[in-house]
Formats: sequence, C-alpha cells, structure tokens
Amino acid sequence: MKKICSIAWTNRLEVIEQLHLDLLLKMIALTNFNAKMNALKELSKMIEVYTLNVQTTTKTSIRRELLTEWIIGKSILSKALEGTIDKIDIIRFQTSISIGNRKY
Repeated sequence: MKKICSIAWTNRLEVIEQLHLDLLLKMIALTNFNAKMNALKELSKMIEVYTLNVQTTTKTSIRRELLTEWIIGKSILSKALEGTIDKIDIIRFQTSISIGNRKY
C-alpha cells in the first residue's frame, strides 16, 4: 500500500505513515498477545531498515526522526510491557531498539 502511495500520491505519504503508526499503536495497546507481538515485530522490522544500511533506505521507509519521536511520544515500550508478553520477546525487541539508536 505504501509503495503504491509513494508513486501515485506522493503528497499523501505522510498520512499513510501516520495511519500505519496509529494501527501499530492500537495493536500494541490490545490485550491480545498475538496482535501485540505482530505489532512489535513490524516495529522491529521498521527499525532494522535503518540499522542494516542507512544508505539503502527507500522512499517507502518511514523517516527515522518520525519513528523515534513516535516511539518516545507514545510510550511504546511502556505499552509493550503491559500484559503478558514473554520476557525473551521483550529482550529481543529492546535489543532491536538499542541497535536502532546507534549513530551511522
């Protein structure tokens, strides 16, 4: 969907990014374990885009600043820790976030 929008509606790309983040926030806030884990995995993938190679980020990847502000502003880690997520999964997620904070 985002790839299509980046070509057809370049002026609407920020709206699509925000909708994507809003959907992830709603999924993280759910008590359903699978929904929460799927949202955290998606967020981890988004973070990995910037950690693997900054030069290869594409038009379809969310800006690093927007993603960082969203994670901090919406208290994503606090919301992720609420509920019954396995400690190992939390450690994996936190590791991906700490790797994402490295300067390249």
